[in-house]
Amino acid sequence: MRVSADGGGQPKWRGDGKELFYTAADGQLMAADVQEGKAGPDVSFPTALFGLEVVINLVNDDCGVSADGQRFLVKVHPDEDAEARMHVITNWTSLLK
Repeated sequence: MRVSADGGGQPKWRGDGKELFYTAADGQLMAADVQEGKAGPDVSFPTALFGLEVVINLVNDDCGVSADGQRFLVKVHPDEDAEARMHVITNWTSLLK
């Protein structure tokens, strides 16, 4: 069964298996509904959710999806002009009280 006519990468399933997300070759995050059909899975035409211009590799795992398919975690590449910063919080356990 083919989901995309143009290919793609980084496929991810929604937690219940009823939706498939993938990155299209043009950098769009795509979603396709998957239902159980009589002759096998019935897949809807993919819908573009949003652009992932920051993700440039279809092979590496640059995107994650929550179990409910409502939230995405996307690895971005820092701006070349951005400064590298690290924040260290000491005695952080006292903040839990």
